[in-house]
Amino acid sequence: HSSVAWAGPEGWAPSGYIMRELGNRPGAAYEVYQGCNGILSSTEIAAGLLALAPSQTTALLTTAMNSSTSSVDRWSSLGSGIALGDAAAAVILGKDEGFARIDSICSTMVSELEVIHRGEGPLEQDTADRPRLDMAPRLPESETDGMQTSIDLQRLFNKAYIDIMRRALDEAGVKSYEIDRVLVEHIGADFTLMLCLLPLRLPLQRSTVDFANTVSHLGAARSEE
Repeated sequence: HSSVAWAGPEGWAPSGYIMRELGNRPGAAYEVYQGCNGILSSTEIAAGLLALAPSQTTALLTTAMNSSTSSVDRWSSLGSGIALGDAAAAVILGKDEGFARIDSICSTMVSELEVIHRGEGPLEQDTADRPRLDMAPRLPESETDGMQTSIDLQRLFNKAYIDIMRRALDEAGVKSYEIDRVLVEHIGADFTLMLCLLPLRLPLQRSTVDFANTVSHLGAARSEE
């Protein structure tokens, strides 16, 4: 199970809750906390587990996002231009044939960017008075860290997108012009075009922006799904 925002009581295991609701079938359960990339990180981990365990035939991946809680403001928590929606998603990953096949899955971490989400606030916070998520002020705060400017961080961000897309295409043996649809988490049309479509030399119409505009940003559930 992938979580993005504060999902419930401190120390609670939502993965256990989901298993109980599904009938207490025996099996292992894990929670992957990797932000909006959580469902893809879960896919990568599950693929490895399935490959290494002959008796393991399937893995259930789940995620949920509730933007109406007190810890999130759906209209301003991610800054200007990106609203947060409510969603849940699930997929069964297996070894047999299904409606889709994964040819490649790649992840990367640009550790220099963690300062954008951290800001200048303390790492330890009182969970009884947990502050509302507010990302917008943290970017200018990150420049006072003395490491890099926001422009430098944006360059790292852009390079990471390009490098990981090229790696995935190479592993899958696919050329960008062969792609029918690019599924991108909802970050707005401008950023989708700049970060994803232009490096692939594809028009915005090959993305899922039109649909994403109707549901907003859905965390790890991802607007394209």
